[in-house]
Amino acid sequence: MITATHFYNYVQCPTKIYLNIHGDKEKRVPYSEFIQKKMEDGIIHEKEVIKGKKFEEIKIKDVNDAFKKTIELMESGVNLIYQGVLIEKDMLGRPDLLEKREGKSKFGDYHYVALDIKSGKRLKEEYKMQVMFYSLLLEKVQGRLPKNGYIININHEILDFNVKKALGKYNHNLNEIKKIIKGKKIAPTHLSKCAECVWREYCIPYMVKKQDISMIPRLGRTAKEKLNDAGIKTISDVAKCNKDRLNGVNMVKFQRQAEAISEDKVIVLKKPEFEDVETEIFFDIEGETELGIDYLYGLLVRQKGDEKFYGIWADKPEDEEKMWKEFLNFMDKIKDFKIYYYTSYEIRSMRKLKEKYGADRKLFDRIMNNMVDLHKVILRSAILPLYSYSIKPIAKYLGFKWRDSKAGGAQSMFWYSLWLKTKEKKWKKIILEYNEDDVIATRVLKDWLNNLI
Repeated sequence: MITATHFYNYVQCPTKIYLNIHGDKEKRVPYSEFIQKKMEDGIIHEKEVIKGKKFEEIKIKDVNDAFKKTIELMESGVNLIYQGVLIEKDMLGRPDLLEKREGKSKFGDYHYVALDIKSGKRLKEEYKMQVMFYSLLLEKVQGRLPKNGYIININHEILDFNVKKALGKYNHNLNEIKKIIKGKKIAPTHLSKCAECVWREYCIPYMVKKQDISMIPRLGRTAKEKLNDAGIKTISDVAKCNKDRLNGVNMVKFQRQAEAISEDKVIVLKKPEFEDVETEIFFDIEGETELGIDYLYGLLVRQKGDEKFYGIWADKPEDEEKMWKEFLNFMDKIKDFKIYYYTSYEIRSMRKLKEKYGADRKLFDRIMNNMVDLHKVILRSAILPLYSYSIKPIAKYLGFKWRDSKAGGAQSMFWYSLWLKTKEKKWKKIILEYNEDDVIATRVLKDWLNNLI
């Protein structure tokens, strides 16, 4: 049976559909603790949304009986149906909510629309396609296509979109899903979501073995398709290509990256120059995306060769302002410094907190003017024989190892949720150790860049 989950997975990664149906289940790994928590949070959010609403709930023992019960409730004109079941041939949908609206249908002077409860903030494409699936099933059972589809987001806001405008994309996705179910093989493609996928231990080794060009950093899906159409299918194909531009793709940067990977060598572009200062600070922020807060500022401070780690911590979400002001006070005492960080999260976060809680303008400007993004530095300084320019694979390539094998930003959020729930010191300790390892890794990278020849 085709379900809404097929549409969610198709938008995120079509390979996941193929592997879920046709793949070797022995090569599938369990969901990470972070993903399990997100699933649990989604269920909690769903219960919070429906709390206080008057609805009829459909409980499944047999899907055909549940479908029959849903139709009976729609025929009787109930205002809200929770977890209804819609069936049409080989399609089975279970929208979170079916809501009665004015407008003729086969049931009378009213019809139903689908609302799905989501723990994200935005109206993502994968959400839209799921609601489209429900809307088309509704058309079959009530003889009327809803004008709009709806999601209820993490903030309990109702977001809507026009169903007819999304029909073209929906029909394309449905046709492709049917082909995959019948056996159309979809080869793995390297995506940002691979790190948390249950098929990562199958897909990533597969792509490395095949030298798939999607493993080249910053080469997106569209560029891959254009190069594949031109017969460029492997990393070595890219390295050997003698054209600066192919099918509209600028090949120069990808050629050098492919060369570094193929020959397992570092290509030096330009030795970076760092200013001499009294104090070097290696900086990393831990944030919780669902709560929309930061909970830890990690600073490794190096002065005259000596290093000390400082963790400025928010015991609870309400302590974010206290943490921010403690950080500003800390920085106000340091006069000659540079702050080294990796990628843009730290800059964006500090600007957000300045708007939220305020800051002395001169101090804030002094901090911002002395920030150095090592991600930008390495991109203009060297090409590494790696498949990712995230800090972890780079630091590991340079010989650094995190103390906890599960360490990562997503895992840190999971640990923080356990801290908030239990207040057990072990969770705070493990987060601080992970963050300290992050800033040490940033220092390792800076020192390596400084010694680049």
